[in-house]
Amino acid sequence: MKPDKILLEAAKLVSGDRAATHGDFRQTYALVARLWSAWLGVDVSTEDVLQMLSLMKKARTQHGSENPDDYVDDAGYVGLAGAKD
Repeated sequence: MKPDKILLEAAKLVSGDRAATHGDFRQTYALVARLWSAWLGVDVSTEDVLQMLSLMKKARTQHGSENPDDYVDDAGYVGLAGAKD
């Protein structure tokens, strides 16, 4: 998959109507951060969650068969982690 296609697909995913299905990403990942914090007994931020999910996608590129979605999802997580609006 070409780089522009990966980034365009990630942009569609993070800016599309996923909020209608999954809720606002800020609220969702803030909840994940609170749950991980309670489970691990350490403070986990929303950005930590998104960066760790990005790392999971990177790890998946090293195992199993090639899956272009790993790169698309990784780009999406990084984009959301960098969102400051």
